[in-house]
Amino acid sequence: MARFPLLLAAILPLLSADALASHGGKEKSFFLGLAPGGLAVGYQSRKASFSVLAGLHEPAGHFETRPRRIWVPARTETIYVPARYERRWVGGCLVDVLVEPAHYETICHPGYFRTEYVRVWVPAFRRGFSRY
Repeated sequence: MARFPLLLAAILPLLSADALASHGGKEKSFFLGLAPGGLAVGYQSRKASFSVLAGLHEPAGHFETRPRRIWVPARTETIYVPARYERRWVGGCLVDVLVEPAHYETICHPGYFRTEYVRVWVPAFRRGFSRY
């Protein structure tokens, strides 16, 4: 926020009608845009040029990727098992014989921990500031 007055001091003279009219209006350019470090303001004419980079307010802190263990609870699953037949020779003929009838099975999957990586905001430490 300390650079905001500097930004205003750079923009206001450029926007005044007297400053724009004194250069003839043909060979000058004025720009205002976002730059990687903040806000860029500039003016260029044949005789002079300048630019100002005013930093935007940066929050105190940063993002970090941290591992987090998550408990996945146990679950049961019921599945259908179809009947199983085999071909066998019975009395000189090839016959389909039921070996195992169709049934349902219940499978228990135990609970487990899963590691998940999450992006969290870590506030910066400030002297004299307590979270408690």
